[in-house]
Amino acid sequence: MRTASYNIGRRYKCSYRHWTIPLYFIRIFSLIQLLSCFTFQIYSYFFQQQSVSQWLDLIDIFLLLVTYLFVFYFHLNLNLYHPTRPLFYTLWFWLYFLVQNYDCYKIYIHHMTLFQTIYVSIRQVALGLITINLTIICVHSCATVQRQGLSTRISSINYNDLSMPNERNRLLDVTIIQPSCHFRIRSLSSTDLVNEDDACISELFTFSWFNKLMKNGYKSLIIDLNDLCLLPHSLTVEHISTQFTQKMNTTPKLFRSLWSIFGRTFFLLGIIKILGDGMAFGGPIFLNKLISYMENGRKDLREGLLLCLILISTVSVASFLNIHFSYRISLLTLKCKVCLYTQIYQKATKLNLSQMGNFSMGEIVNHMSTDTDRIVNFFQSFHAFWSLPVQIAIVLYLLYLQIGLTFLTGLAFAIILIPINKVIASKIGKLSQSMMMYKDDRVKLVSEVIYGIRAIKLNTYEEYFTSEMDKIRTNELKTLRGRKYLDAFCVYFWATTPVLISVLTFTTYTLLGNHLTPSKVFTSLALFAMLIAPLNAFPWVINGLVEAQVSLKRVQKFINIQPINMDEYYHQLPIEEQFQLSLDLPSISILLKDARFTWNESNESILNVNNLSVKRGDLVLILGRVGSGKTTLLNSLLGELLKLHGQIIVEKVIENGYAYCAQEPWIQQLTFRENILFGTSYDHAWYKQVIDACALEKDIQYLGDAGDQTYIGENGATLSGGQKARVALARAAYQDKDIYLLDDPLSAVDVNVARYLFTKCIKGILKHKTRLLCTHQVQYAKQADYVILVDKGQIVKQGKPEDVLSVAESLLFGDQTSELSVTTTTPSHKSVTELDELIIQPENALQTELEQRCTGTVKLFVWKRYFIAVGIILSFSIVISVFLMQASRNIFDWWLSYWTSHQLEIRNMSIINNRSFVILNPSV
Repeated sequence: MRTASYNIGRRYKCSYRHWTIPLYFIRIFSLIQLLSCFTFQIYSYFFQQQSVSQWLDLIDIFLLLVTYLFVFYFHLNLNLYHPTRPLFYTLWFWLYFLVQNYDCYKIYIHHMTLFQTIYVSIRQVALGLITINLTIICVHSCATVQRQGLSTRISSINYNDLSMPNERNRLLDVTIIQPSCHFRIRSLSSTDLVNEDDACISELFTFSWFNKLMKNGYKSLIIDLNDLCLLPHSLTVEHISTQFTQKMNTTPKLFRSLWSIFGRTFFLLGIIKILGDGMAFGGPIFLNKLISYMENGRKDLREGLLLCLILISTVSVASFLNIHFSYRISLLTLKCKVCLYTQIYQKATKLNLSQMGNFSMGEIVNHMSTDTDRIVNFFQSFHAFWSLPVQIAIVLYLLYLQIGLTFLTGLAFAIILIPINKVIASKIGKLSQSMMMYKDDRVKLVSEVIYGIRAIKLNTYEEYFTSEMDKIRTNELKTLRGRKYLDAFCVYFWATTPVLISVLTFTTYTLLGNHLTPSKVFTSLALFAMLIAPLNAFPWVINGLVEAQVSLKRVQKFINIQPINMDEYYHQLPIEEQFQLSLDLPSISILLKDARFTWNESNESILNVNNLSVKRGDLVLILGRVGSGKTTLLNSLLGELLKLHGQIIVEKVIENGYAYCAQEPWIQQLTFRENILFGTSYDHAWYKQVIDACALEKDIQYLGDAGDQTYIGENGATLSGGQKARVALARAAYQDKDIYLLDDPLSAVDVNVARYLFTKCIKGILKHKTRLLCTHQVQYAKQADYVILVDKGQIVKQGKPEDVLSVAESLLFGDQTSELSVTTTTPSHKSVTELDELIIQPENALQTELEQRCTGTVKLFVWKRYFIAVGIILSFSIVISVFLMQASRNIFDWWLSYWTSHQLEIRNMSIINNRSFVILNPSV
């Protein structure tokens, strides 16, 4: 006896890639073996003349099919093939063993019956098959374990040398020891949602990984984003944008960068498109053969079944390929849209205010929406551009084979209808634009009414604004009604066009003396159905390609705008000059010398700074009238203006940046805390200091149980103006920068709160920082270290507070005293007690919306309300129309079948009559 031992289950240190090739070949071997056996048995059953018993072949075919489907599903699902799942191993083994041994039994029956001379040892063949199958199972099991990063121990497998006759009766001694460790495997009963990254091959082919999500949606279990499956890594914005940004840095051309990333995938999708379109033509071709087979009255059942099987297979494969092409091209367009979105967004954030002034907000929105959609539609239009002419040419050739040159009649009629379709589509587009314009006006008016609802109610303007909204809504409904009528006509037009083309073509074919047959009729109908869509779509494809090129140029022009070079803007002195400056002005943080700034490239200066120096750690107040240039001065420090000439030197601005508090607070639709952190890490001690210094403790107490984790409404809708200002100031303070630029944050709060913020925050926790504060409130000037007076874009006066205040009071308030100026500059619409009058509700707007949302199936009364709103008569009319539409289609097919059959009967009768006349004529 010869024994072979395989220590398969040791703890391997190699990774899964070492098992990829053998595992792949094992899977391919099993599937090809089963598929080849299945194909051979089909061929043997239908075409082989010598067969002992057909029912033996049928049983074999059934067993092969069941085993193949079982292996294809479970064998490719690697997560299920594991020693902890012995049930699947057992099923696979016994099915595989049954099929192989049944084949041995068939061989034995065939040989014994036909030849009766050859004796086949079934037991010997069975033992060999068992050994082979167990070896495949064990190797596949260990490979699966290695894929999970785990290990198991399988004892040695001893098998006998079957070539030795005296050892054929010995049994196989196989022992498989289950692993003692715990495995993390997704079982069949798992309720977790999976995405494409977690799906196996069979789930990817059949999209069954999406079934659980669809079931949850059907059961109304999807409430928010947490109920959806995780986004695959290949579709995450971070992964796509990082890859695209790297390409744009090397080749700053949008199309080249997109092609370098997605070109290979786009090419492979073209191959799938070719295969799908090619298989789609198999439907009409084999339909013609099947109908011809039935017309000829052949009695060979095998040929008919084979034609049916091929017809179903070609249509199924074509649908399978086209579905995967549509899905993959949609993912590709989604990735391209993400690339364009992120690139436009990054460019918009890198440009300063002066550069953004050349573009309106509408232009940027159009780049993000219309232009981006047109560019990504190129990926679909391009494949249609080369495939549609090929499809049209093949269809015309097949029509010529069926009905000759008569197909030109239907083709000419279809070409005539293309301009009509174009006119209808253009009219629909114009009505859609008008409807969107009215919709924008209505939304704008409604937003303004909601924003100023208090003033409207106080002045009893409800009827006026209601009538204005009704007028706009009436015009919107008129355009919507016209568009829907055109849509209905377009649907009717599309539905009747194939019928008109078919009737016109077949009538011409008959009038020319030709005879219709069912095979020609139904094959031509299928071909006409494949012809009409490409003919109508091709002009739109050309238009889409042209629009994509125009939009690509527009977006590329926006992307090509170079942002301001910050190293050049903030004048970086050579090392020698930096050293000399540090000796002359050791404590200078900001220095402007002979600087001229403008908003555009017109060279018209709007801000002139001859000489300005700010010491490190000073509090600098910037005073001036409205429109004098205070905010412009801060924008020049931020790099938001175009520098005509001069020098601007800021200490470590490139490395550290600024902390900026804008005059109009910007609030994100996030939690209260996240608006303050602004993406930085949470420091509890510093956070508490900032909250206390910005007078936000009482606000947080009134937020309810959620506290500072409460969501703030869109654009800070749940906050008052003073609360927005304090949140913005707290956000700037929390950043802990060296330089703070504060653009009048005290104007939105009352006197007491402003004094508290100035003392606790600006002069408190930020006392060691360099602070530039724009304000109208002169009473704080005496507490500043330095005061700058600005008027008409010029620095009128700068210096110590006592040197500048007299000039500031005369410039700002004329003959009024400083006390009067303090009173007039205090915001009159704010009360001292506003700190305790909170607009924030105990529950935020988002939580309230979720509480009012109903879950579960749609209630019956909701459907009832819909039917009542539509109208009972109209609802039943729609249902009846659907039945009549389907009935008309079936009647048309029946009529064509009857017509062709009647034509065939007339032709046969004429042939019989002519033959009878010929036979009877000699006797006359």
